[in-house]
Amino acid sequence: MSREGVLWITTWSGNIYRVDPFHHNIGHNSTGSIVDAIHEDRSGILWVGTFLGEGLLRIDRANGSLKKYLNESPPDRFFDSWITAFYEGMDDTLWIGSDKGLYLFDRKKQTIKKYYKNDPKDGNSISKGLVATIIEDQPGSLWIATDGGLDQLNIKTGAFKHFRNSSNESDST
Repeated sequence: MSREGVLWITTWSGNIYRVDPFHHNIGHNSTGSIVDAIHEDRSGILWVGTFLGEGLLRIDRANGSLKKYLNESPPDRFFDSWITAFYEGMDDTLWIGSDKGLYLFDRKKQTIKKYYKNDPKDGNSISKGLVATIIEDQPGSLWIATDGGLDQLNIKTGAFKHFRNSSNESDST
């Protein structure tokens, strides 16, 4: 649910519906791709993450414009085709999770500031796998749930701390 009580509903066919219970109004956009994640930012821009298709979509409902950010080379400058999660920072950044890693996106410049991907040789890199959820617990610290485990990112250093469950210990991290 958005800040104004509006509910966003997506369908497998790529349709996005805006349900406003106060105005009995159901707006509609079509992406042409399966929608996996959706986020309305503070300025009212709708960010849409698609599943294996269109990548990241930016919909400006005020003027009706749609911009697509697709997976192109070099891979550290554009988005993967499967966008799975969003988190809006207090500044003009947008954290975007994908099946391959985590992006820090500057909304004003509309560019990627940083791309975090798994490096099996680096214990301080993000866990391997899909990013399912991103939250912030305090300024400078993000929690990222991946299918490889739970990670905490120190935004200033770029280092990840990993929390794993051991089936042998009931209170393991």
